[in-house]
Amino acid sequence: MARADDVASRLAHGRALGPAWQEVVAGLLEGPDPQGALARAAGLPDDLLRAPLPPAAVALLHQGSYPARLLGLAPEALSDLACDPAPAPGRETLARWLTAAGEPHEALARVRTRAYLAAARLEVEGAPLEVVGGLLSDLAAVAVDHLLGPELRRQVVVFGMGKLGGRELNFLSDIDLIFVHEDARPAGPVLTALRGLVRALEGRGPMAPLFHVDLRLRPFGRRGPLSLSLSAAESYYERHGQPWERQAWLRARPIAGAIELGRTLQEHLRPFVYRRSVSPRIFDEISALMLRARREAHAGRPGEGLDLKHDPGGIRDVEFFVQGLQLLHAGRMPALRVQGTLAALDRLLAAGLVSDREHGDLLAAYRFLRRVEHRVQLDRGVPTHTLPEAPTERARLAARLAAHAPAPGGVISLEATRAGLDAALARHRTAVAAIAETLHGPSEDPDVRGHLDARARALDAVTDPGAPTAVQVEALATLGLSAPEAAQATLAHLHTRANGPFAARGRAREGAQRLLVACLDSADPDAALTRLAELVAARPAHHPLWRLLADDEPAHAEAMRLCAELLGSSEPLARGLMDPGGDDPVELLLGAVSARTLPDPRQLDELLAEIDPDAAPRLRARRFKHRAVTRVGLFDLGHRPDPLDVGASLSAVADRVLGELARELAPDAPAPFDLCVVALGKLGMEAMDYGSDLDLLFVFASAAPDAAPAAAEVELRPAATRAARELLRLVQGRSDGPPLYEVDMRLRPSGREGLLVSGLSAFERYHRAELPTWERLALLRARPVLELRVGTGENAPTRVTERIEATVLPSTLWGRPTDPGRLARDVRHLLDRTQREIAREHGDRIHVKAGAG
Repeated sequence: MARADDVASRLAHGRALGPAWQEVVAGLLEGPDPQGALARAAGLPDDLLRAPLPPAAVALLHQGSYPARLLGLAPEALSDLACDPAPAPGRETLARWLTAAGEPHEALARVRTRAYLAAARLEVEGAPLEVVGGLLSDLAAVAVDHLLGPELRRQVVVFGMGKLGGRELNFLSDIDLIFVHEDARPAGPVLTALRGLVRALEGRGPMAPLFHVDLRLRPFGRRGPLSLSLSAAESYYERHGQPWERQAWLRARPIAGAIELGRTLQEHLRPFVYRRSVSPRIFDEISALMLRARREAHAGRPGEGLDLKHDPGGIRDVEFFVQGLQLLHAGRMPALRVQGTLAALDRLLAAGLVSDREHGDLLAAYRFLRRVEHRVQLDRGVPTHTLPEAPTERARLAARLAAHAPAPGGVISLEATRAGLDAALARHRTAVAAIAETLHGPSEDPDVRGHLDARARALDAVTDPGAPTAVQVEALATLGLSAPEAAQATLAHLHTRANGPFAARGRAREGAQRLLVACLDSADPDAALTRLAELVAARPAHHPLWRLLADDEPAHAEAMRLCAELLGSSEPLARGLMDPGGDDPVELLLGAVSARTLPDPRQLDELLAEIDPDAAPRLRARRFKHRAVTRVGLFDLGHRPDPLDVGASLSAVADRVLGELARELAPDAPAPFDLCVVALGKLGMEAMDYGSDLDLLFVFASAAPDAAPAAAEVELRPAATRAARELLRLVQGRSDGPPLYEVDMRLRPSGREGLLVSGLSAFERYHRAELPTWERLALLRARPVLELRVGTGENAPTRVTERIEATVLPSTLWGRPTDPGRLARDVRHLLDRTQREIAREHGDRIHVKAGAG
């Protein structure tokens, strides 16, 4: 390797090496490819080296020859690379660059190069696929729209298909296009203009092709006209549409031109793409397409390295798995009709069509494989998906991927990272192939097949009570359990427990074994296995739960999946399946599978009414909360509803718990009074989660309409305070088990220093004064949830509630002018304090509620 100071002197053109150039040289030497980076830097045009390169440009020089070539063609991009943080130009910015860049063909080449450098920097700095793929897709869409020109833009719609339609393009990817024009327009001139557009997209000069344009997805394929009219396109798909074309249109998106025309065609094609009834044979057709694509990808290059896209367990397996489920279910579930793979995966999880584990495995694998694919393309500057086979090249790729996660001490070991890359590839591909097998059948790849066979052998070992201990420990480690020895002890206990389903014969044992396998495939197999042991202790072999889980009926199979996910995700909710005094677990699981909505207020009232009316209110409240939250949780796991709807349902449960506990209040009072319980925070905004505490404050007033407010409040305050404390004791008490809820009273007037309860008149006076920003923010979520008349047993007439809602809240929140600057400073101070005192983020510690962002 050339000496660093000699190369540095060349870069600086003989000038004295200042601190800025020293940082450049240090960056070239310390990255994953120092020799290559130094050579590429030395080969840059003189104009680029008149000033020290920004750190982002230095990092790109480590990625291969392609970024260096892009830098040489677009020196103006250095200003983008000097920005911190990295910019991610959107469609408007890209269109503005094109308009300002001059002659159309040259402008397209320069803007494409500049945008590619921006995307490359984002990729190297760890931006998510949605950002990098979105930028590359927006660039292609803006380029097409720019080249259409005003006249064609009114006549023709251009559909982006494949990864372009899903906004998931990679570097140097083909752009799949379909053109459709209005019925009233003559086809000849339109086709001539579109042929010119395609030639311009492919470009000329040193950067040609700018885009690889693929038109084979259009009607009639290579034999078809470049563009069809709207009615001709509809007729084609109605008469000649093939299953693979339905799959292709899942990701179709109008990206340029007459967008409304495109939406009209999509609406007309909806019955073709999203059929209400689909035969499962669609998966055979998808499998045939996958095998054909795999053969074509390997044709002419036998013996080459792993194909990240086409080989088993690769990118295409993830995409085809997702699209297969969309084809099968999106006709009846409109929420699944999204173009992007990642977005569709999230929707499939929300619909309960993939498990947490499957969703997590597919998501992680897709992001990882696409990241590796991007680095391979940046290195070579060609549209390839093949991993390098040479050990030095594979090590260099691994080092580039590991550059943002260096080994301890900051030293990158090429050998270690190469081994880590190979292990990560094997892990992700095996996970994808195992999931894809559930739709497409077994993988034919020997490496993937070997990993899958090892997993199958491991499952056989853990379900065999006669397998040696060492074999089971090794099997549990293979299945990913973090403490295989402890897990094996749990297994031994399960298999030998008297009266347990694992020691029984017939259907009970079969159901238990199936649940065990599902638990080992859940989001948290360690926790699921531990809770399975508790479930077995609570539900002996004769319980109908085990026979239910052995049944192949779809609803029962879904109940088993839901049971395993519950055991692996939530200890409190899992108690709902084990509580001898609670609901029958069979009814709970089947009810969750068949339910179409979360429990609404009417259903919650009915559930509360079913509980023994002669029991003490605190026992009724505890039993009600346990049953209601379990039902909400099961529906949440099974159907993935909108989290805001879950929050509203959990808040409705808390409202009824408070109302039930209030029935137990009977403090001595000199006269009747009305006590209003006001919810703040998440309960106030009806957005609770499973672990939320209750932010409360109490306001009271005399029930006598002619009583002097101030004097009555002084006289009644001790009784009101006793009532509030008693309600807090009932909510937080531990005599019957864990607290129903934790309560936070810090948001009451004056915070920790304020009185526990406030008289209504004093409450109004306090809020007429100018309040600190934190108190006004807290009141934005204020919601009176309960008002009771203490001392008579009668229902309160909500007099206090009405005064708070009609008078106090409007005047405090909006009744006086607000200084925007002061408000912004106060909010910033509150956020900083929250992040500093509550989030305390550092290193790998992330606080999703109180942390930055």
